[in-house]
Amino acid sequence: CSEPLPRVTCSRKHDGRTVYELDEGPVGNTESITYLTGQISRNVFKGYRTAKNNYRDVKVRSRTPVERLMFDQIIHKDLLGPGEPELFIFGEFTGYDRAAAADQRNQHSRLPIEVFIQKPGTGISSTYTAHIPWYTKMIEDVFTRLQWDPSEFTTYRAVIDYPVIPSTINMRSILPEKKGWS
Repeated sequence: CSEPLPRVTCSRKHDGRTVYELDEGPVGNTESITYLTGQISRNVFKGYRTAKNNYRDVKVRSRTPVERLMFDQIIHKDLLGPGEPELFIFGEFTGYDRAAAADQRNQHSRLPIEVFIQKPGTGISSTYTAHIPWYTKMIEDVFTRLQWDPSEFTTYRAVIDYPVIPSTINMRSILPEKKGWS
């Protein structure tokens, strides 16, 4: 993040979810900040397709005016399914609080915005972006701390300039079949 670090409030929602939100602050270009957030998801999604679950659906909720939203999903090779991820952007103009998976949403709230998912590749170099020059070093530090081999991970990225607020951006991937299943 930019200096000084932005203030963030952590709260627990009624359903037990933990939510992190930027605190209110000054607006305008003179008070602009760079803010990154990330999470490591373990045991959150099913790793493989089941009769009731075909997709991994990762979401970003856009609630604060921003110049650019960069949404990376960095996936281990064992969790890559067939085909490439899809992107869905849903308007949240009804005040709906819980962003559901794309296939559970009212398709009439889907926004007709063309954004393409890029696949920069595998490894640390695939995370490079001119928008955030130190981003690759930050990701490299995460992999080093976790003792993970970055060559086993593929990066998928969506970049949205001035995303609609409020909206939810869903990156949906078909889950792989469990090895040995027919």
